[in-house]
Amino acid sequence: MLRSKEGRLLNQQLRSIGKDPSAEVHVALNGPGPGVLGTSAQSTEYQDQFGRWHHYQTKQNQADANRVAQRRAESTGKRHRLVDGDGRLMDLLSP
Repeated sequence: MLRSKEGRLLNQQLRSIGKDPSAEVHVALNGPGPGVLGTSAQSTEYQDQFGRWHHYQTKQNQADANRVAQRRAESTGKRHRLVDGDGRLMDLLSP
């Protein structure tokens, strides 16, 4: 629940239309859950011989991004990783 004047007004408005204020505030602060608005972009990065990660490409389809990264890891002999739009590690692929 919000404690400010604006928060109390928002809570009253949400109650008047039959919505749970605590759920609405959670979505407003944290965003919708995974998969609610579609998929996020998956960035493919590769690791050079010095251990630094470099961006290779970004794809919207996670399955395709994983397939391309796996094939490229095998063909180049370098480690690849998939990260989401927030920089979280999704997959680490070794040749």
